[in-house]
Amino acid sequence: MLESLFLLVLLQVGLFMLFIMWIFHKVLYIFVCSYLFRLYSPLVKERNSGTKVVEEEKKLGGSKKKRVAVIGAGSCGLVTAKCLIDDGHEVVIFEKSDHIGGNWAFTEDEFTGSIYESSVTFSSRLNMSFSDFPVDPNLPQYLSHNDVLSYFEKYAKHFNLYSKIRFSSQVTSVIPLPHSSPSLPGSSGWRLSFLSPSSCSSCHPRRPLSSSGGCISPSDPANYCPTCISTETFDSIVVANGHHTHPSIPTLPDQHLFTGKIQHSHTYKRASPFTDSTVLIVGVGNSGCDIAVEISKLSPCSPVYLSTRRGCFVMPKFFFGLPFDFVFTNRFFFLLPSIIQSLLMVLLTWIVQGSMHKYGLAPRFRKMQSRKMHPTINQELGVRINMKRITVVKGLNRFGADGKSVILEDGSVLSGVDTVIFATGYKIIFPFLSDKIVRVSERNEVDLYKGMKPLGVEGLYFVGLVQPWGGSIGPVAELQARWVSLVLKGEVKLVEEEEQKKEVEVRKRKMRGEYVDSDRHTIQVEFLAYCDEIAKMIGVKPDLRKYTGKVLWALLFGPVCSVQYRLEGPNCWKHSETELMR
Repeated sequence: MLESLFLLVLLQVGLFMLFIMWIFHKVLYIFVCSYLFRLYSPLVKERNSGTKVVEEEKKLGGSKKKRVAVIGAGSCGLVTAKCLIDDGHEVVIFEKSDHIGGNWAFTEDEFTGSIYESSVTFSSRLNMSFSDFPVDPNLPQYLSHNDVLSYFEKYAKHFNLYSKIRFSSQVTSVIPLPHSSPSLPGSSGWRLSFLSPSSCSSCHPRRPLSSSGGCISPSDPANYCPTCISTETFDSIVVANGHHTHPSIPTLPDQHLFTGKIQHSHTYKRASPFTDSTVLIVGVGNSGCDIAVEISKLSPCSPVYLSTRRGCFVMPKFFFGLPFDFVFTNRFFFLLPSIIQSLLMVLLTWIVQGSMHKYGLAPRFRKMQSRKMHPTINQELGVRINMKRITVVKGLNRFGADGKSVILEDGSVLSGVDTVIFATGYKIIFPFLSDKIVRVSERNEVDLYKGMKPLGVEGLYFVGLVQPWGGSIGPVAELQARWVSLVLKGEVKLVEEEEQKKEVEVRKRKMRGEYVDSDRHTIQVEFLAYCDEIAKMIGVKPDLRKYTGKVLWALLFGPVCSVQYRLEGPNCWKHSETELMR
């Protein structure tokens, strides 16, 4: 036993030394290149002047100011509006509820989906903050939902966004103006119809849950009183209401016979209603594992089962006291060969919490492809499984004929199940848009150039319709919003339609080749690679050759936070270097 432990420690030390040697080699190479570039390059660039513009080949010539409708006042909608306003556009934000924050605004309403009462972010505060409005450094590394909502409220107040929001205004339809070109819908603008805040009670009823788990809310204006529908025209529309709105609940054999409760994690609020209940959670994503851990802490606690078809790769929130995105979301890490990246992830996770096999969660795909399945972030799951408070079981196959049991994929039966919670993701649905404008397949596939612009449509954009691996949606949405704003302003030129189609096909092939075949991975992007791609298009990607000392060190080894994209280019921020090194 002692010999085995000694060999294990020796192996860990050897791998760590190899890693240190690799770091030294990379750092030396980068500093040498930086020094030589400074000696011999004729390129001279101004820094922190705020006057640099996008490259000439991306300019259309002459600024264009647009009237833009932003749908949604969650995190993506707020940052989109702010970026549009920065570039002089006229902005109106349509929000169907009476508050900002989207799903981060907790509510007790069982018909309204939101985060659950104990929700904490899965990305660190630095990784989720917007570029020119840092999160308070005195807050915890991972924020509670109250902290997140407070941050959004301060952001909206600081940039005067409340005056742009029309609350209780649900968008019912978005259609191109009639005189738009038939071959290019939206080329002459858009007509947006919305349910006005003063609508009558028959048009704003409390609607029951649909079979898919979402609230029934017809989008056809014919379902409403004519006096309750208002219509306005806009040059462009930005859809920024996210993709966590319409829960996906599978229909399984004999599901109608089940006498217990079936719900989606979207409407889960807290653990207390499940005291003395046998609960089966289906799905091992972030929400499913969080809910399983929370219910398992009830006392007394009945069995808690966690069902998975494919297994998963669980990463803790902290590695050696650092948030996981500090370790795995930095430029140096992404300079390493992919095989080294995978080895380090598997090794460090194994050192911190052991093999996935001992928890019954081993992914059913090659271990070295661990990056190819969106990881689950949870600090406590392994502990609760080892304490026998959570039992991992195979995928749910069907419901039992007795109304109280379920049959799993391996044929085993779980009896006495009181509640089934489906943590099975969401469907991408835009009820206010026609399929002729934007078509979403049954597998959640939607063809968008750079993940933002529908093919063959003018003046319609999506912000936040991606799933970033290794980072938060906030910085990604901000870069998308800056890109959209500069496109509308005429300072970034779009490639021809055929080139857009090719880009979409290349991205889809790459996604299919790199990720596990799942509805969850149809809008997946690599956080740093995608951010740099968009940043380069708008001229804000940091040029590492221009920086030395602490700034270069922060750019290479610090977490990739959004403030990096305010160092240079359009709308750069004078405090960006100070904030980067804090």
